[in-house]
Amino acid sequence: TSTTSSTSTTSTTTSSTSSSTTTTANPCISGNLLWNKTGITVLGSSAAPVPASGVFLDSNDTLYAADEAGHYVVWKLLKNAINATIVAGTYGLIGLNSSQFYFPNDVYVDRSGNMYVTDMGNSRVQKFSKASTNAITIAGSANGSAGSALNQLNGPRYFTFDPTETYMYVADTQNYRVLRYLTNSTSGNNGVLVAGGVGGSNTNTSVNGPFGIHYLPSI
Repeated sequence: TSTTSSTSTTSTTTSSTSSSTTTTANPCISGNLLWNKTGITVLGSSAAPVPASGVFLDSNDTLYAADEAGHYVVWKLLKNAINATIVAGTYGLIGLNSSQFYFPNDVYVDRSGNMYVTDMGNSRVQKFSKASTNAITIAGSANGSAGSALNQLNGPRYFTFDPTETYMYVADTQNYRVLRYLTNSTSGNNGVLVAGGVGGSNTNTSVNGPFGIHYLPSI
């Protein structure tokens, strides 16, 4: 009787995988990425300056500029155009009626073509329907009276809008606060206090003469 013995051998192969990470250098370190030091004048000139305060560029690259202290109007400059046109205000004149301003400070145009202007000297925010030269007051007093009640403003400077254009946030400069309004609001409606309103102190609940303002949807 014979017995045959067999032996099986198992071999294992190990493979290694290597990966590499490519790091992109910060392009700003070289210092070569700089703004063009020569600006291009698109509105006004040295002979006829336009002391624009707030400016706005819409989705069609149309530029709007609030001519605060020079001519008290809002200019509109179409893309690639040379000459701007006046779309609101009375050239060279301050006033209180629905077609005039007293130091227009900031401008915004919504997706429906409605234009909003902070009328600082009249302590109000004006809304112009598309292609209209007469406004309605949507914040502050239509008669230009300044005050500190929630249905009043005092020297409003800049404003901003949420992405849905439902709310408008106004820097109520001389009342040391920021107020929120519905964009379909009317004169006499109360704003909602969202910041400040306790005087121009330096506490973490106060703001002192707020000017610029920007809405950030999320942080």
